[in-house]
Amino acid sequence: MVEINKNTSRQSLTTGEIEAWLVTYISQLFSISSNEIDVNLDIKRYGLDSSSAIALLSDLSEYIRYELNPELLLDYPTIKAIANYCAGIEEVIL
Repeated sequence: MVEINKNTSRQSLTTGEIEAWLVTYISQLFSISSNEIDVNLDIKRYGLDSSSAIALLSDLSEYIRYELNPELLLDYPTIKAIANYCAGIEEVIL
């Protein structure tokens, strides 16, 4: 089980914070160094399958306090793209 802080206030999240959260999540999930993760590469490269993708989106939704569409990874396949999208949601909602 990946242990990630999910108690961050939604208003304080930036693209960089979401990106860092995703890097940490992938790093812990697949037991790889965060230094080996390139935020510009397809996230599936690290071993993400449908089951782990659903878990990731569920945990990310909880982290940003917004329910994400399960198809998000099809449109935003990189950590950078996902973080930018999620930060954009916050700007619209706030």
